[in-house]
Amino acid sequence: MQWSLPEPYYDAGGITIYADDALSVLRVLPANSVNAVITDPPYGIRYRTKRGERIANDDRPFIWWLHDAYRLTRAGGALICFCRWDVQEAFRFAIGLAGYRL
Repeated sequence: MQWSLPEPYYDAGGITIYADDALSVLRVLPANSVNAVITDPPYGIRYRTKRGERIANDDRPFIWWLHDAYRLTRAGGALICFCRWDVQEAFRFAIGLAGYRL
């Protein structure tokens, strides 16, 4: 299956923002092509909405995108990853293993 980039959510003044599934977007961007990856992945807390719905891939901290994120991030770039306090160390460990300096 050939993946392609979705239309940018925002693209002006040298800033491009994609609001889409990170697994599909990160895999098709060229290496060293972004200044920042900003993400709010599933935390691994088995969250349920008020209607009882579950978030996909939320059984454990979802870290499988980190290798691709690191591949894309330019030297001096940043990763901003939202998570919850009780899974913070799992994310910190995985982020370091991916290659980011904490």
